[in-house]
Amino acid sequence: MSFYTWLALAAITLSAAAFGPSLVVSGERRGSVTVIAGTHAVLMSAWLIVYLIQTMLAANGGIVLHKRVGVAGAFVAAAAVATGFVATVAMVRRGFDLSGDLGRPPNNSALDAAIFQFSNLAIFSILVGTALALRRRPDIHKRLMAFAVIETLMAAPLGHLVGHFGLPVLTFALWGLGVLVVFLAHDIRTVKRVHPVTLILGLGLIVLANLEAIVIGPSARWHRVLESLQTSGMARTAPIHFHGGTPTKSIFPARAR
Repeated sequence: MSFYTWLALAAITLSAAAFGPSLVVSGERRGSVTVIAGTHAVLMSAWLIVYLIQTMLAANGGIVLHKRVGVAGAFVAAAAVATGFVATVAMVRRGFDLSGDLGRPPNNSALDAAIFQFSNLAIFSILVGTALALRRRPDIHKRLMAFAVIETLMAAPLGHLVGHFGLPVLTFALWGLGVLVVFLAHDIRTVKRVHPVTLILGLGLIVLANLEAIVIGPSARWHRVLESLQTSGMARTAPIHFHGGTPTKSIFPARAR
């Protein structure tokens, strides 16, 4: 199997390990799966399967079919991002994630995780869109797609995995560094040099994640964005709490749900 097929299998395995436990053992969940959350899960699963098929087609010379499947994959990716955005907004308005994983240590709360979910949906869209635009540059195309899946798309499953099993917060940093090291090793082994896309994306996404965690997420301006989202869904809103920075107490009075 190719390097990229192994990455696809790793992404599918991580997603199953992250989301599966709260579905199989539902006693610790904070809510049942909603229609939008279920739809998003199905679409993201479909995207991962499409990505797996695409890596296998590319590795085995099925380029014509690879291009045809890619057209369908683009629509699946767009729908997955759209439903992911709606699902994240719904989570912010509730004040918690349905599985309860994002509210367990070392995670702070689902609201603190929202910055990563929104940003990763945006970054995923940019990377996939750029990869499609550069599909005639296979060396760039495949790296953009791979980082879109294994780095940005896997951030949500990783957060659930860490919360559900109580893994150390260092897991997030180790994942980002591990992905970079694996790509660097692959480049050196196959093309005898580090590809610029590997270096730019590998380091850039690590820096961006730290900015989100340290600067953007705890900022008052980002908190006001979340407040506006909750205000716009006032009838469905639970009290909002931030643990990654001020404010740390409820902004809105409790409302009937």
